[in-house]
Amino acid sequence: MRQRFSTHRTGFGDRDASAVTPYEAACQIKYSTWPLAGTTVVNEGLAGATYNGTSAANTYTLLKTGASAFTFNGSTDKVTTPKGTAINNLTPVTFEWIIYRNIAGNSMLWSKQTPMMLYEYVLDANGTFDMARVSTEGAYTQWKSAAGVIPNTAWSFIQWAWSYGTGPDDEGTPILKVNNVPRTMTKSGTTHALWDSDASYDAELGHRFLADMSFTGTIALQRIHNAILNDSQLTRNYYADRWRVPQ
Repeated sequence: MRQRFSTHRTGFGDRDASAVTPYEAACQIKYSTWPLAGTTVVNEGLAGATYNGTSAANTYTLLKTGASAFTFNGSTDKVTTPKGTAINNLTPVTFEWIIYRNIAGNSMLWSKQTPMMLYEYVLDANGTFDMARVSTEGAYTQWKSAAGVIPNTAWSFIQWAWSYGTGPDDEGTPILKVNNVPRTMTKSGTTHALWDSDASYDAELGHRFLADMSFTGTIALQRIHNAILNDSQLTRNYYADRWRVPQ
């Protein structure tokens, strides 16, 4: 076990007195209590132990706030979530991550990848938040934020909500908030027939199956909801969980 004491700083405020528990009525996957020993990351979401994560190594980090987190080394570290219908690119979804990014280059935040299809969230070198999915027929959809949205060597609370749709081109406009600030996304892509379900493939946090662009830094929280959270629910979750990172 490698245990560290983090001194990363952030612009987050203290725990808000009005904040209650986070909104998790449709939260299927939640990783927020990282293991002190072993490699099993317990799923605290509604989908239960079937979706416990497995870490490649035990790189537990204790933050000054008392919260735990997981530190990724940029190469082999990752947390794998088993395949299943709780995470499917054909359903509405909301992702939430609290991260400290510590790399100047491109880095993979979350991905699913097969020989024929791709679904991933990337933090680009210029601070762009980038989502892409590619179908088996070679069509793709990509949504990107402006540069500088995800800073380096700083904490970011990322919230992404989207209705994917099955095609052709029927997905909705995503919601992206970083540290509770809405961010505009720009779409590019090609016309496609139908998207394919990826429910039969594992997901990787902080890593890509091709083993390139791995994440370097710390992740204190991952939540995946199979619903689109509205703005008030996203704001509630921001204030409920921002205590996790040090000031």
